[in-house]
Amino acid sequence: MHAMLELIIPKYSHKDQWEELIAEWSLMEDINNVSPKALFIGEDFDSFFNITETNRTIVSKWTPPSTLFFIMQADRILWGLYLRHKVDLDELQKVGGNIEYGIRPSERGKWYATEAFQLGIEEAKKIGLEKLLLTCFADNIASAKVIEKNGGIFTKHVEYGGERKRNYLIRLSA
Repeated sequence: MHAMLELIIPKYSHKDQWEELIAEWSLMEDINNVSPKALFIGEDFDSFFNITETNRTIVSKWTPPSTLFFIMQADRILWGLYLRHKVDLDELQKVGGNIEYGIRPSERGKWYATEAFQLGIEEAKKIGLEKLLLTCFADNIASAKVIEKNGGIFTKHVEYGGERKRNYLIRLSA
């Protein structure tokens, strides 16, 4: 077992770690396939930080309120978890759902995703959500297993952008 994980709202003091994290991803994987994409918003840390702060409270037609957390272990960012407070847009019903998460490439295969996802469920309960819609690519067996280990019930396949996705539902108890 590894040291406990925490979900931490980004702080300005995370700037150097965020930059190192982005550099690692850029070296190891396609920048267009990052999850959650919210880790790559903005042109630099300052704009990333400001957008992230705004997204927690500002609601627009296309963007529900949402919270980005860094997944932290012993003061090291392992990646991020993005919690949408609502998924009432048709697009979010097909792709994205309430929670998007990812683990940095060098830290995968260590059960961090399952533990971080459990923490995301607890955060969803704190903001009063009664159920979670979750999606993953149909061929992403690792994500499907993480969702299922955390109580996700498969509901249907959907097509989005030429890709097949799996939809799951988790009912949260009060």
